Amino acid sequence: MEFQGRDQATMSNGPTLSVVMSNFNHARYLPESLGAILAQSYRPMEIIVIDDGSTDDSVEVIGRFARKEPRLRLIRNERNQGVLANVNRLLELASGDCLYVAAADDRILPGFLQRSMEMLARHPQAALCSASAYMIDAATNQRIFTLPVEPVSRREAFIPPAQAMSRFRRHGSWLVGITCINRKEALVKAGGFIPHLGPFCDEFIQMVLTLKHGACFIPKPLAVWRWSSAGYANSSAAVLEGSLQMWSSAADLMRTTYADLFPRSFVNAWEREKRLHAQLSVVNKAQRQRISTIQAGRGGPGVTARVLGWALRFRMVVFMIYLLVRFPWSMVPLLRRGLKARLQRFTREGARDDLAWRPEGSPVPRP
Repeated sequence: MEFQGRDQATMSNGPTLSVVMSNFNHARYLPESLGAILAQSYRPMEIIVIDDGSTDDSVEVIGRFARKEPRLRLIRNERNQGVLANVNRLLELASGDCLYVAAADDRILPGFLQRSMEMLARHPQAALCSASAYMIDAATNQRIFTLPVEPVSRREAFIPPAQAMSRFRRHGSWLVGITCINRKEALVKAGGFIPHLGPFCDEFIQMVLTLKHGACFIPKPLAVWRWSSAGYANSSAAVLEGSLQMWSSAADLMRTTYADLFPRSFVNAWEREKRLHAQLSVVNKAQRQRISTIQAGRGGPGVTARVLGWALRFRMVVFMIYLLVRFPWSMVPLLRRGLKARLQRFTREGARDDLAWRPEGSPVPRP
């Protein structure tokens, strides 16, 4: 199935694009996130921002942009509605053929919209386009690693539906939410963003779209994702019970509503891997907190504190070996991707790249 686009000044006979954003108390990041969108070489037909009852200076910041940019429309919620309620409302309001859901606290890099929309114009059967992204620590702005850890292709490519499932089995999910531009028609028909899936709702429906229609992929990092334990995705997944419920709900949808797309063998393995990952994340976080508490209680990383810290790490290694023996088919992919992510951090892959935001065409300063 091909999705028909309308003419747009920036791309003749190509699909049109709506950029939407939900914001809550991200005034300090908005100059970057909105500035990066408006500095793109490709001009979307509209930019719609919902401010979700912010108590900081967000409305003032957005208003300054809106007064200078007629394509930008601000909608204010009197009280906080939550990210997912806003995103689904924005999906209804958007009038473009394609939809990009921008994060108020993240940033797209130069060329993101242009390259993504060119890919979608070249492959009208594709339901979305995804690219790589840098993950940085929100507190320190230090590069953590590049997503996806296992790219589906080393070159720009269209992944047809017939190959999508085998790629998901081999690489895990290679879709990066902050770089996904979706065909609105396909997104709506597939069910939109399913609220009870929480922070996984975008990746889930994008997996569905890829399996139905295929997807484009750009291996170059074209966005910056700020990782923070207080962020929506991480804070929602931090509580083990809620995280396990989220994965269980997604697996149930794969087995029922979308059973024609997801083989049962894939769903079983996927759910087991996600549950193990959630449990390991919680255990690892608890271990780090205990080590920090021990070191703080003993006045710093002295000999005793270091010994206790290594003892806790050894327990974690033993626990992971047990899981590897007990669930080898689920643990091997987790360990492989985890090792690749750590290697990126230790080798500081691309750490000297300049990620400071500046309008396109501005000179890049020397390090």
